Parts: sequence; C-alpha cells; structure tokens
Amino acid sequence: MYEHYKECDLTIEKLASISDYSTTYFTKAFKAYMHDSPIVHLNKLRICKAKSLLVSNPKLNFKEIALKVGYLNTSTFTESFKRVTGLTPKDFKAKFVDKKSGN
Repeated sequence: MYEHYKECDLTIEKLASISDYSTTYFTKAFKAYMHDSPIVHLNKLRICKAKSLLVSNPKLNFKEIALKVGYLNTSTFTESFKRVTGLTPKDFKAKFVDKKSGN
C-alpha cells in the first residue's frame, strides 16, 4: 500500500493480489492487524501525504496535490481530506501553512 498509494486505480483486489492473498483474507487480516479497513487506511495514508505536500510545497494547487496522492479529482480529495482531518484542504492550509509562513 505504501508503494502504490499514488495510483488512482488502487483497489482492495489489487492490494490483495500484490500481497498474494484472496480479497476476503486480505481484508480480514488487514483489519485485524491495522484496526482499520484497507480503504480507510489508504485514505488516511493519502491524506497524511497530502498534508506533507501542503506544508512542504505550499505553491502546489489542490488539484496537483490530489493527483500526487492518488485522487482523480479535487472533490473526492476534499471530501476525504475533511473526513480524515475535520478540515478542508483550504482550511488546513490557512490554519497550518499560511499562518506559519506569515501569509
């Protein structure tokens, strides 16, 4: 997952196949070990990477960031970002990036 999170077409089936497990076994084992479903964990991973990009490269626009972390469009990215962090990417940037840089 950590090697493939940037792929927009990453699915549970693909992750299971990469791991050489059935989809059912992979999902159950993953949840037992990580305490999250693979999709929830993938979204958390992507948003963590997006937050890092927002901080390290504030000139990137949200569409560029979304694509870099595996989302095809900004609306899905924004929805996931808010679900994981409680903030939209714009609000996150205003609160944690722009304040830090004095903008």
